[in-house]
Amino acid sequence: MQLLELMERVRSTDTNLIIAYVKDAFQNIQELSWENINHSYIDIVNGVEDYNFPANMVSLISLNINDNANDTYNNYEWRWKNLGRTFKLYKLSTKYEWDTPDLDVSNGIELEYTTRGYVFVKNPDGDSSYYNHTTAETAAVNVGEIVYITDGVRADYATRYHYYKRLSSALSSTDLSEVDYTDTNLWEDVTEISNPDENAYINCGNDLINTIEQYIRAKMADAENDIQGYEYRNARSRVDLERTIKNRMPEVRVRPPRRPFKLT
Repeated sequence: MQLLELMERVRSTDTNLIIAYVKDAFQNIQELSWENINHSYIDIVNGVEDYNFPANMVSLISLNINDNANDTYNNYEWRWKNLGRTFKLYKLSTKYEWDTPDLDVSNGIELEYTTRGYVFVKNPDGDSSYYNHTTAETAAVNVGEIVYITDGVRADYATRYHYYKRLSSALSSTDLSEVDYTDTNLWEDVTEISNPDENAYINCGNDLINTIEQYIRAKMADAENDIQGYEYRNARSRVDLERTIKNRMPEVRVRPPRRPFKLT
């Protein structure tokens, strides 16, 4: 859905305000559900107990410690304490006391967390003049054309599901999975719109639009000191989110027997 359509639904003409509310709604959804999940790793450093959570983290799902080369977790010898955007890490010493880490481990801390994700995007089908893109695994890319990175093209999380625009030097037919898309002289990541307007598309499925709409209506009611309206819309937003999550889960059906069981 375009931002303009959402503005019409909530009867607002303040573009910048609705943009801010949509971003807040995305943040709120990630605090209450696992819509956009990300993984990252942090190195354990000998003698260091203070570490930072990722800057884009909204809600932490899990934190695991891997202190050996066997890819097995060893959480019982480790403890960590959440301090907001940072955390302290402790290791059980030989004296059975919690102390600072006494070893270096590359990628020793695994984090699983939710992120806000991309909020506003262009619509490939609705703006073909901009999104002249290809999803082929092997293709030639002219200057100005865009490559969409699918699972078939590339599997790493850094570039998957991104749009990259070729800036200079047309690319002859090549294997797109081998291309370095981090070269900013040749490629521009145009996945998210940094300065959205009314024509930008909200990056979510239709099943979450009602949640976002009710959240914005709650914010607008709160700005007008309408306490009853705020509480009602806020509750509606949560109910719509819970319904969306429930509908996405597979339904389990139990088929009863045609006849009652025979008792002997």
